[in-house]
Order: sequence, then structure tokens, then C-alpha cells
Amino acid sequence: MNNLDAVCVNVDDFCQIFLPTWEKYLISSGIKQTEKQAFSPLR
Repeated sequence: MNNLDAVCVNVDDFCQIFLPTWEKYLISSGIKQTEKQAFSPLR
């Protein structure tokens, strides 16, 4: 595995953990709405 492959694998590993956690934080803090809230026809 060359150096570029190693970097890509490390970035992917980071994103697999970080992005879902960040998404949950944004939704729970009210910064980001869930898709159901954002596209609710009652709004």
C-alpha cells in the first residue's frame, strides 16, 4: 500500500466515526433538522 492509499484509508476511517456522531450532535442541538422536520408539509 502506498502513502496515498494509507491517507485515504485513514480519512475514510475517521469519517466513518466522525460524521454520524457530528450529525447526531447537530440534530440534538437544533442546528440541523431531520429530513422529516425539514420537509414536513405542515410547515
